[in-house]
Amino acid sequence: GENAQHRIQAAQAKVSQIQQQLTETRVLAPFDGVVTRIWLSVGAIASPRPKTPVATIASKGVLVSLRVAETGVGFFHEGQTVGFTSPGLPVQRLELRVDLVAPAGEQEAHTFLVQMSPTRSVPGLKPGLSGQVSISAQREGAVLVPKEAVRRLEGRFSLFIVQDGQARLVEVDGGLAADKNMEILSGIQPEDMVVVSGQNLLNDATPVTVAAN
Repeated sequence: GENAQHRIQAAQAKVSQIQQQLTETRVLAPFDGVVTRIWLSVGAIASPRPKTPVATIASKGVLVSLRVAETGVGFFHEGQTVGFTSPGLPVQRLELRVDLVAPAGEQEAHTFLVQMSPTRSVPGLKPGLSGQVSISAQREGAVLVPKEAVRRLEGRFSLFIVQDGQARLVEVDGGLAADKNMEILSGIQPEDMVVVSGQNLLNDATPVTVAAN
């Protein structure tokens, strides 16, 4: 009768409640990987507020992350192929595909996140490896100056050039930087004489004498 049906419905509700409780005892990772660290012991309570990590998992699909300066982010685009070398890899050079170029940068560091993935399976590529990314880029009309000649303040680049016996401070647009040199895209001309040492002793219009080499 109705009484029996009511008891069946109550029992089904109890079963559903227990099944839900059992489901909550399992934490499923959003991707396949290997557990590298367990943060909670058996019996501990994990809470979403504040966020309590349960475990750290290393994904089997390794990504290479790179922080690119604002002057170089324009050379990266999604789908592009770049080179990668690492002291931890037996292969000499690995090809990576650019999957993501962050649409916004970090304001304080003036860098943009670029994420890349291997174009083929690389067994030796593991989380935690360091490496160097290389790209082929060509740009005309840029002047190279020693990096020590350029100073940066609040995201702007400037340097001293010599004009009419005086050190003149000029603001420039900086480009890519290599080991010793930096591109100057605008602000000076190839024939300008750039001060490469002693800039901390100079102010704009300070008289200077050019020493012969």
